[in-house]
Amino acid sequence: TGDNYCIGCGAVIVKGSRVVAKGHTKRTSLNRATISKDGIKTVRCSVCGKLFERKTIARIKIVKLAKSSFAYTGKALTPKVTIKDSNGKILEVGRDYDVVYRDNKKIGKATVVVTFKGNYAGHNSLTFKIVPSAPLIKVTTGKKKADVKWGKVAGATNYTVYYSLKKNGGFKKISTAKNSCVIKNLKPGKTYYFKVIANKKVGNSVIKSSYSKTVSVKIKK
Repeated sequence: TGDNYCIGCGAVIVKGSRVVAKGHTKRTSLNRATISKDGIKTVRCSVCGKLFERKTIARIKIVKLAKSSFAYTGKALTPKVTIKDSNGKILEVGRDYDVVYRDNKKIGKATVVVTFKGNYAGHNSLTFKIVPSAPLIKVTTGKKKADVKWGKVAGATNYTVYYSLKKNGGFKKISTAKNSCVIKNLKPGKTYYFKVIANKKVGNSVIKSSYSKTVSVKIKK
């Protein structure tokens, strides 16, 4: 800080003291830092004015599955996850983060857990749904009736059969635990439309598959 001298005789009145450097970590300067697109934080020291660049913690803006539900086929699922940081950069599995899929071998709710390797913060998990796979159906026609059959769906508790004279509405439904259903008293000479879904009861809720492909047949007279 320098010494204080008498202006008359020049004697030292107050001896100067040594001041420890404050360094470059004042929080006020960090708060005013700017972040470039490449994730580098630029900091100018408020003490000496020196310009620094340092890596920063990038907030995770998006944790997104390719879709909200995945069909269960009896095999482990690996839903695709898309993750972006706060600058819009897409992160890469294996390099920037690791993914663990929990409860992904059974129908119901499951969770994907993301563990980040770099200086990232934000979402680290996302819940999605595992549903039964859609049945593959085959319909044969008889006199005033139709025989609807489908392959067994892994994990399904029962099935719901829908049929209608219209392709896009007016469907009636029949529930069955079997892999086939005979529908009688149909109008001869008319074309009917059929589709099936698989159901799985999990706790107090029922998880449904998507509809099978709609199959149409003309009923025999």
